[in-house]
Amino acid sequence: MRKLIAVSAALAMAAVVMVNFSGAADHDDSKKDAAKPKHSIHDVMKQGMKKGLHKKVISGAANAAEKKLFIEMLTSLAASKPPRGDADSWKSKTSALLKAAQGGNAAALKKAVSCAACHKVHKPKKKKK
Repeated sequence: MRKLIAVSAALAMAAVVMVNFSGAADHDDSKKDAAKPKHSIHDVMKQGMKKGLHKKVISGAANAAEKKLFIEMLTSLAASKPPRGDADSWKSKTSALLKAAQGGNAAALKKAVSCAACHKVHKPKKKKK
């Protein structure tokens, strides 16, 4: 009977430790997710730029949901680390994009959406096969 009580107590303590440990792990993951931008740079370039969402926003043809999505994408872009180049340059360029989009300033957004200016310093080099 004493062995049963001792084993039960040990199992209960192990369960408490496991619950506390798993709770701490979940808490740490939430910090990582909070710091991670919602949209990747690749997604922003593909959906926001290549598929022409930025052109719709600039021309005024985008609806409210599209404008909101574009601003959300630019927010993620500004929060991302540059794949290459100077972090201050990245911050300057992405902040200008975001500010123009948030302000609804089509002329400023058109000027800020300069693919060559960003890609020249920040686009990663293609890997040779």
